[in-house]
Amino acid sequence: MNPKKADMITLETMPNDMLMVIVSKVGATSSLDYFNTITSCKSLNFELLKIQQRGCKLHQGLLEFFHRENESLGLHHLRLSSKGGHKEATFIYGVVLMALGMTEKGMNIINKLNDKEGPIILDSLWTNIQNSLEHINVTMKTAYVTSLKMMKPVLPCHPHDMNTFCPTCFYFFFMCEFFEFVLGLNSI
Repeated sequence: MNPKKADMITLETMPNDMLMVIVSKVGATSSLDYFNTITSCKSLNFELLKIQQRGCKLHQGLLEFFHRENESLGLHHLRLSSKGGHKEATFIYGVVLMALGMTEKGMNIINKLNDKEGPIILDSLWTNIQNSLEHINVTMKTAYVTSLKMMKPVLPCHPHDMNTFCPTCFYFFFMCEFFEFVLGLNSI
């Protein structure tokens, strides 16, 4: 093979997942090389920017909704981050909608996430959200109490445990977790 005639593989022509592996390896050894790699590849730079924006929208949504108590703007940011594929944003957006009384819409969002990712990931997403909210003062709202009462199954069918649930108590489990978090009863 003649090296002068061979197609050169550049960063621009590589798949994004391979680029991410390369960048993570480079970043582990040198911050200057990491910066140079990021700035030399436009598509990678754009991809990382999109990922950062989804995370920023999540945190902006959490701040607006819980800390500044601006529900509409907070929900807007959470929805944008969710639409961008951020799993934690999708999860908390669904839980918050259920807590505000928009039960069906919130349940549909969590259903889609559950179908796509599985029930085990939901527990870790909830832990990540709690960590993000750790330094934000989350206050109880009357709507949360009303929604929790409305979602409570007539007969308790399963213990309060992620490993044993049914369609009747699945959403109520997350509402209880959210309710306990707002009250400061569960630890991270």
